[in-house]
Amino acid sequence: AEQTVGSLCLKGQAGIQTVYNPYRLLGPIKRAGARGSGQWVSITWAQAITEIAALLAPHNDTSTLIDPALPELGPIANRVLFCPGRLEHGQKEFTDRFFKKQFGTINSRHDHTSICETSHHVAGHLITDNKKDHFKPDILNCQYILWIGTNPLEAGFPMNPLSRKTMQFKKNGGKQVVVDPRFSNTAAKADQWVPIEPGTDAAFALAMIQQIIANNRYDANYLANSNITAALAGSPTEYTLSDSTHLIKIEAGRPSGYLRADEAGIGPATDYVVLDESTGTPTALPDPKDGGNPAQRGLLEAPGGSILINGYTCKTAFTILKEEADSKSMGEWSAICGVDSTTIQNIADEFTNHGKKAVVNPYRGVCQHTNGTYTMF
Repeated sequence: AEQTVGSLCLKGQAGIQTVYNPYRLLGPIKRAGARGSGQWVSITWAQAITEIAALLAPHNDTSTLIDPALPELGPIANRVLFCPGRLEHGQKEFTDRFFKKQFGTINSRHDHTSICETSHHVAGHLITDNKKDHFKPDILNCQYILWIGTNPLEAGFPMNPLSRKTMQFKKNGGKQVVVDPRFSNTAAKADQWVPIEPGTDAAFALAMIQQIIANNRYDANYLANSNITAALAGSPTEYTLSDSTHLIKIEAGRPSGYLRADEAGIGPATDYVVLDESTGTPTALPDPKDGGNPAQRGLLEAPGGSILINGYTCKTAFTILKEEADSKSMGEWSAICGVDSTTIQNIADEFTNHGKKAVVNPYRGVCQHTNGTYTMF
């Protein structure tokens, strides 16, 4: 670290203005008039703590239900919601000790993450079986970056190292495309800026998927790995896999969940089912966490697109994704997201030209919508 020139973002540099601001708060203040009147008085910390404790005391009960007719609401303590802003490490651990472990409310910390990026984290958890909720691209070793709804040169996370690596990426000859409604600082330094209609990133992604699948520009060998044993057999460093080959039940014309081995009559309820790549027969897929499973590869699509197994009509996850991407024409997807078809097709082709050295990094811009988790998928 001594050999590296450090840097501080503008917020950090502006911190001195906060420290010496003559109007800064020096202690607790209490409303002295009607709500919205703007009337406040200074009080001591002792008074603030005493009055807050008195407000909390009637709710300090983890034995009595809020409503016996609605036990799912839990105990009276759950009526207390702790809603801070951005709590840093050291603060959140301290408040958790009180509100979660001592006071006992389930609403122990609804901080900025609940508003800012929960859908991003939920998607990450679901994709990785609760192992990871936050992803960053290997900027220094990739060749092509698609930034979607994130601006590493002005508000990325973490901003300083992310912005430094982004500029080094450009020096290395990498190409970056920025998909964002606003012409940001990052867009100004990009090779291509794609202005998109706000909240329509999923349409853009599905249009790309349509182009990629239609032109066979995907890694079918990777997608056929049905468990981690098969993935590692193909590459000692391939520690990831997808559910592309897993069979999904179709009921009333819609996906209704994974087909389980007990439903197929071939194994326990904990196992998923795939169509064996060699024989095409339904095969139970033991939980990869059990370890020692034989390598299993499955068909990406059932013959004819669907298969009837023990009374259940099923399709693979890959087929369902393909059908969803094809549910609208390229022109229709284009009209939704406001990006012309040729631009989408060119980006999809260029993105897949770089193999595993192309990355997508979406962040808060795509997840702060009611459809945010699905857009992250």
